[in-house]
Amino acid sequence: MANNKLIPVEVKHEKPGLVGLNAFMRESGIKKGYIVSRDIGETRRENGREISIVPAYKCLLTQEPVKI
Repeated sequence: MANNKLIPVEVKHEKPGLVGLNAFMRESGIKKGYIVSRDIGETRRENGREISIVPAYKCLLTQEPVKI
C-alpha cells in the first residue's frame, strides 16, 4: 500500500484477462490497477477504471523505477 491506498497488481503468464482484476477494483472502489504480463504493454480503460499492462522485463530486469 502506498499512502494507505491499495494498488492492485496481477501477474499473468498467458494473455491477460481483465475480469478478475476489474471485479476486485469495482468492489474495492479502486480506479487504477496493474497487470504484469509476459510481453504485452498497453493501457486499457473500462467503466472509469484504468488497467496498465506492463511487460515483465520492464518490471523485473531494470535498475530504474518503472514508469507506468
